[in-house]
Amino acid sequence: MTTLELTDPDGDCLTITIDSGSIWITCTNDDDEVTVGPFAPDQLDSLSRTAARHSRPWAEANKRHPRR
Repeated sequence: MTTLELTDPDGDCLTITIDSGSIWITCTNDDDEVTVGPFAPDQLDSLSRTAARHSRPWAEANKRHPRR
């Protein structure tokens, strides 16, 4: 099993877990947690290619979608 974690300055966490060819994505914020999956790797491969075509600096993205 492989686990990748990203945490922003506010402590919100994104965890991607890869196990036996399946992928789960978990978002954690304070006391809330949401997990989606399993996804097949090819499903997320197309998502990452699409996201790459629309990439912009993180700071700019955060200006458009400020935290509540």
